[in-house]
Amino acid sequence: MSTHSGMREEELEKAILERNRSLDKAVLDKMVEEKLRSSPFLTRRGALLIILEEMRIAQELISGKDFGEYLQLKNITPGLQNINIVGRVLGKRTGVSQDGRAYIVLKLSDGTGSVEVLGDDADILREIRVGDVLAAHGCTVVRRNNRITIRLSPNTVIKKDSPEVPPLENLLKPLSEAAEDESSDIWGVVVYDTGAREAGDGILLNDVIVTDGKNIYLLHAYREHASFFIRARGKKFVAANLKHRGKEFFTSYDTCIEYVGEDISLVKNVLEKAGNVKARPVARCFDEVTVLWDGKKLYRAPQLEKASGNVLCRNIFVLDLNNVPHIYCEDHEDLDESCEFGELPLFRGELESFDGRLVDVCLQAEFLRKTQLSMVETRFGARQLIRFWLRVGDKIYSGAAWGPVSEKVNNLTEGEPVTIVFPLIKKNQFGESEVQFDRFTAVLLKEKQVK
Repeated sequence: MSTHSGMREEELEKAILERNRSLDKAVLDKMVEEKLRSSPFLTRRGALLIILEEMRIAQELISGKDFGEYLQLKNITPGLQNINIVGRVLGKRTGVSQDGRAYIVLKLSDGTGSVEVLGDDADILREIRVGDVLAAHGCTVVRRNNRITIRLSPNTVIKKDSPEVPPLENLLKPLSEAAEDESSDIWGVVVYDTGAREAGDGILLNDVIVTDGKNIYLLHAYREHASFFIRARGKKFVAANLKHRGKEFFTSYDTCIEYVGEDISLVKNVLEKAGNVKARPVARCFDEVTVLWDGKKLYRAPQLEKASGNVLCRNIFVLDLNNVPHIYCEDHEDLDESCEFGELPLFRGELESFDGRLVDVCLQAEFLRKTQLSMVETRFGARQLIRFWLRVGDKIYSGAAWGPVSEKVNNLTEGEPVTIVFPLIKKNQFGESEVQFDRFTAVLLKEKQVK
């Protein structure tokens, strides 16, 4: 430390901040406070000298033609310290910890694996962009939110000029290759968004039609991601930590999304396969989603929550979600003209011969009787339940509804004839057919039944 022993406090601070540009004054002050707490005999100037010397030693360890040996990201495990990593940035997000400290999280991949990298908000991390290559020396591997994470400390040395890493397009999968029921790092192109609206608990949601040129998918963009996709038609995006299930993708708190260009021609080709449809709203499901009938099929239409009359939907896509057809459109308008859609199709068979959800036909029944609401312990915890009985033809079937749906079923009047849209037919433990109502189900009372 003799090289710096004659420097004043402000000179030491300047030397430290110049040596490691990932630091700012606030972070340096916290480092000094930690040193001062470690010894009652240490002065602020002495603490600065120690920090500067630690940085000098750390940089000497990596001062050569390269950064030293890098640990492949597939091999990192919690507890490793002072490791070297390198990778390309797939995503970036910011946040504020409970103690008020701003931080930056980067999703990094080297081709062998991917990992999140956590560091304090600082100039060098703010300058990092998706697609950049980042190398860091002196990292620690921790477990954060049940996820393996690389932690950058104030002493970590960061470089952007690092060894060869696979290009961004080789580190991301197209939508159609995303792993089922997992978070994936993917790319796709926006066909159109359906507009941000309030979903449950006042959370913003934007349902976005996306494609990779092979298949069409629905991306549920929540919270800040809802506005990100507004009027984004044709834009190509890369996303880290995007959850996938069937034909759906879901953003979450740790999702990182960036635009990386446009592909208007791809969207044009996709829209050539879309069509228009005239339809009429006939019911609302228990989750308040509108049911449309076009004379041939029944659809759930989440966009058309305010529709009350005939509508024309343009550039439609029908996706089978949770075994229920959902219709999405680029835009729609009310129709003044009268349209004949015919009567709703009714189930004519035996319920005993069917297992699953009725989607092409409705179930006509009499709502005979219901129990009181009750709380039942399940493997998911205590849940509210109501049981009921339906007369279908000359047979009587039991039924059940759970959670918030049970409240709405409790409002049905005993003895009423009903038409049921999208009921779930299941065998109970005795092998008997049972009718279940869930959020996808709609019940039409006799006076509201459509012809």
